[in-house]
Amino acid sequence: MARHYSSCDREAGKIKLLVVTNSVRAPTLPNIPTATEAGHPELAFDGLVGFFGPPGMPLDLRERIAADVRAVTDAIIESRLITTGQIVNLGGPVEFATATEQQRAIARAQRASQRIRPTPYVVSSASLPDGCDNRRLPQRAA
Repeated sequence: MARHYSSCDREAGKIKLLVVTNSVRAPTLPNIPTATEAGHPELAFDGLVGFFGPPGMPLDLRERIAADVRAVTDAIIESRLITTGQIVNLGGPVEFATATEQQRAIARAQRASQRIRPTPYVVSSASLPDGCDNRRLPQRAA
């Protein structure tokens, strides 16, 4: 989520993005190369967003949920996701589970090679620069 928190600093010219870690260029940052394109494939790490359910959730239920998500994802929702730096991928549950496990394996290998021990980390909106509030959701009409 660093992309969201740094967008205000980037827009203000306080920072310069050198690469994106996704495997493909971000639609909102077409001139920023991927880490792999810049010669650092070891930094490639896609940001995955999806729904998680309890262990043992039947595949047919997971596929129905994925179909419902695809059905309600119209051009407006897709454009809003792209605006936040997301790369929209409306794949199914098997694809998502495979990608999630691949990311976990990469993270485990990186932690082991660097002897990194995970620690809890919490970002509160109080720590964000002025104007970079992560609560910019539309307000519901009363």
